[in-house]
Amino acid sequence: MAYQNDTDLEFLNQCDNELLGVLVEILTKDKGEERFTETLTLSNGYKTYHPDHVKYWRDIAESYQRFGGNTFVNMVRSGGVLYREILCDVCDKLKVNYNPNSSIETIEMQLLNKVLTDSLEKMTPEQLEEISRDFGLKLENIKGLTPQAVTAALQAAIRVSGFKAYKCAVIVANALAQLILGHGLSFGANAMLTKAISVFAGPIGWVITGLWTALDIAGPAYRVTIPATIQIACMRQMINAADSDCDEELDDENDWADEDDIDDDEEYDDEDAEVAHNDVCKKPIGIFYGTDGGDTEKVVEQIAEELREYVDVKIFDVAKASRNDLRRYENLIFASPTYGEGDLQSDWEDFLPKLSASDVAGKTIAFVGLGDQDSYGETFGEGIAHIYRKLAKRAYVVGQTSTDGYQFESSKSVVCGKFIGLMIDEANQDNQTKERIAAWVEDVVYKFN
Repeated sequence: MAYQNDTDLEFLNQCDNELLGVLVEILTKDKGEERFTETLTLSNGYKTYHPDHVKYWRDIAESYQRFGGNTFVNMVRSGGVLYREILCDVCDKLKVNYNPNSSIETIEMQLLNKVLTDSLEKMTPEQLEEISRDFGLKLENIKGLTPQAVTAALQAAIRVSGFKAYKCAVIVANALAQLILGHGLSFGANAMLTKAISVFAGPIGWVITGLWTALDIAGPAYRVTIPATIQIACMRQMINAADSDCDEELDDENDWADEDDIDDDEEYDDEDAEVAHNDVCKKPIGIFYGTDGGDTEKVVEQIAEELREYVDVKIFDVAKASRNDLRRYENLIFASPTYGEGDLQSDWEDFLPKLSASDVAGKTIAFVGLGDQDSYGETFGEGIAHIYRKLAKRAYVVGQTSTDGYQFESSKSVVCGKFIGLMIDEANQDNQTKERIAAWVEDVVYKFN
């Protein structure tokens, strides 16, 4: 059975090997022993690339779909099923209160909230008190409250806004890794989040272990689909937050960066970047681009022409630009074509290593990518994704666009179902370029500072 294309699982190609490793462990092992019913280790991708999991993510997804099919009895379904159906099936088994017509992210958060709130019932009064204080619940005389009252307050905080999506995902993912691997994840977290991770780890583990052995769970496939689906839900929230694209504002309790991006600058608190953009931008915009054939230069000149009706714009060719040129602007646009199999343009390859996320921390940035969806449909427009992943973590990203009207197989420039910026295909859809630019400028001009 081959992997069934599923837009809700495409994000796995953006996950790191540590997160994917937990998923692989769930799919291939049971209590540390080889899982007799698994087929992932027999796949060519696993044999060739393991433990570089991201290189065979489709095999991982196919294995998950197969186990999902087993929960519906594959002899009837004759194959695996798509993620939404598996997710809803897991939610039904766990008695999650959810709307099956909601977005995938919403259903996943309801699943994670269910795991967290159920784990609260496993906590001692002392643990409940510690969690209450750590997350600043507005409770008078915490010591005098019953465990049920504290649990109710914590559950309400999780359902409303006390627990942001990223924090929820990190805590649950770490507990799952502790249970599956015997150790937590290695991501960075400050003291407050580390406390929460420690307090929740045991109770969440007990909840998940209980789910595995519960009498009302029929069929061994649920021993895979339940923890695997919880892991996938965590991974999506963590990827969304890391890319500063689909999540709520991140505060300094959950802000994180790649090791390569850490320097002497203070970490940026993304919450400061959540500002209301109701008027046309006032501050000038710097556009930084790289080009070989001239198409990208032509596109940024068209963008600049449209923008200049509202605000001052200056264009910089990165072959001649400096880091100080970039640092002078509060509003920035980065543009790049794509070469080969998703490669970055050569001048950007020289310029990007000179930059770090701190150079754009707190600034408003947007992205423009060029690609060829007919000739390079599997890596369409991925050149700009290299810049995005390097710089976007501490900035306020604007200008994401719909993938409607494009025909391609996959792209790392798609995050949470949208392009990370404006995507142009001069090779196949040059007749739409002018219209796409005009619509994009009309949108972002109200979002820049």
